[in-house]
Amino acid sequence: MGQSPERRTRQLTTNARDRYESSHWGHQSKRVFTKNEPFDSPLTVMGALREFELDGTGFIPFDGHMNERDQYSGSLLAFSPRADERLYPILSRADKVKARNTLIDDDDDWVWLSDAAAQVGGRQCEFTYPRVHVQVIGVLTNVVYVTRKGDDDDPDGGFADFTHMLGEDTGVQPLLTIDETGRLWIAGGNYFVHDDGIED
Repeated sequence: MGQSPERRTRQLTTNARDRYESSHWGHQSKRVFTKNEPFDSPLTVMGALREFELDGTGFIPFDGHMNERDQYSGSLLAFSPRADERLYPILSRADKVKARNTLIDDDDDWVWLSDAAAQVGGRQCEFTYPRVHVQVIGVLTNVVYVTRKGDDDDPDGGFADFTHMLGEDTGVQPLLTIDETGRLWIAGGNYFVHDDGIED
């Protein structure tokens, strides 16, 4: 699927720290994930992960939160500042164990992450995926995370929960998948991460 002219001409830095600052009203980054298998580049933290909502099967809660000193703890939602702008859940140890114990089905099939993404389609399929076996959990409809945000009138802002409906504009909703370690992966979808947040 081709990119819109607006999307092609948008110029954003690929530096993870700079992307955090530009998308958080000048607030400086407190944490950037450096290159670490299986991620192929540093990741920019969007906020503390609160929950994923799945189509027809409920939601998955997470333990992410922030304190008044803008420090994240627990599970996080991050994205790659590179061209794919792919979302990555970074689970806390407790959430990863819980995911492994409750979401993996011994009777379910395992597929390559790239094959799961191809089932959905969207711009995310234009970029490569790590070679990881996953099980499909379900269609990811909403992500909920908390972060400090602001606006032009109040750049310091405050803490706020943000809910983004995936596929709201394009109808292309990604799949939430899990690998054998309990790591969650978002497969496919038409979204990208603008400085104003997740868009598709």
